[in-house]
Amino acid sequence: MIDERLRFEKNRTPYLLILLFIGLNTLYSILILNAMAAVASLGVFVILTIVLLLLGFLVAVKVHMYSISWSYGAIVLGIFQISRILFTTNNLEGMTAVLMNGVLLSSGVLCAAAGLISRRISIKRKKLLAGRV
Repeated sequence: MIDERLRFEKNRTPYLLILLFIGLNTLYSILILNAMAAVASLGVFVILTIVLLLLGFLVAVKVHMYSISWSYGAIVLGIFQISRILFTTNNLEGMTAVLMNGVLLSSGVLCAAAGLISRRISIKRKKLLAGRV
């Protein structure tokens, strides 16, 4: 019965996890922009944030429709988000750095988990539709 629901329902859990990733990425961007000095790296950070948000929305929609290849995209996006800890929170100190690293880490883990869950469910659905389950 549960497997039969895969034929008609959208891929909801990974979709919501990626929306949480987008929300946490937006929160991170707002908080970090208040702490950054107005230099050339600020423009690069803003462009990177816009690209990540656009990719996040695209991945969310594609994962919602059971796309296996975009599930891998969500995993890569999550890993990239986690790797941002290495090059974006260098100038922060104390509790602010811990908070920013926590937001980055949690958003990256959410996105990668969404990709893994979506991949598993999408493969299961593909097999179900092919009549092999």
